[in-house]
Amino acid sequence: MIQINRMRPFLCFSWILLLLKGKLMQQSNEIMGFMRLDQVLKLIPVSKATWWNGCKTGRFPKPYKLAPRITAWKASDIQTYMKTCQPTSDLQIITR
Repeated sequence: MIQINRMRPFLCFSWILLLLKGKLMQQSNEIMGFMRLDQVLKLIPVSKATWWNGCKTGRFPKPYKLAPRITAWKASDIQTYMKTCQPTSDLQIITR
């Protein structure tokens, strides 16, 4: 019983931190984590070559190396890009 009473302030503090963390995450509306290339290309419909060239030139968000053969992008960076990107008129519609 004594151990439970000693732990109670710690447990209350932990719950307060979890509640505050949840409130902050709800307010920011920011997606957490990383996305692999196939996930990114489902949201931004360009080819792999176009995506990699855009990453090199700075048009698209920069990649992060998680392991020697694993590259990913921050989900928050992709979300920000999707909010701020303007569609370009590089493609011309050919009518016959």
